[in-house]
Amino acid sequence: FELFFESVSNRVFSFDFRMSPRNSSEAEAIQNIIRTFKAYAAPTKNAVDDEGSNSARYWGYPAYFEIEYWNANKIHKLAPCALTNITVNHSATGTNHTFYDGTPVQTDLTLQFSESELLTRDMILEKGY
Repeated sequence: FELFFESVSNRVFSFDFRMSPRNSSEAEAIQNIIRTFKAYAAPTKNAVDDEGSNSARYWGYPAYFEIEYWNANKIHKLAPCALTNITVNHSATGTNHTFYDGTPVQTDLTLQFSESELLTRDMILEKGY
């Protein structure tokens, strides 16, 4: 019996949030939170390339997130992460319930992050990743 080591992959973390606003201003705040996550998960585009034209054919990297648990010394640490997937569900109960102004009464948000560093045994043993 032989076992071959082929590769190392980044750790992936998923965080689920259920948000139920009590009024339309809280619903608007939830929409702003979702919009902010979407914006920082997206790449930037360079408006001017090396020749000075406005073709925007080059992309910049999405933002990195520094995620920390309040009890990281008891569980584990995370390396800087990129937000790789966002799932927004405004009808988690199966129907589209809204306030009178049309904002959803419940929004489920799932964020999937991928670490930007490949972890080694030394990093895990020394730094607690």
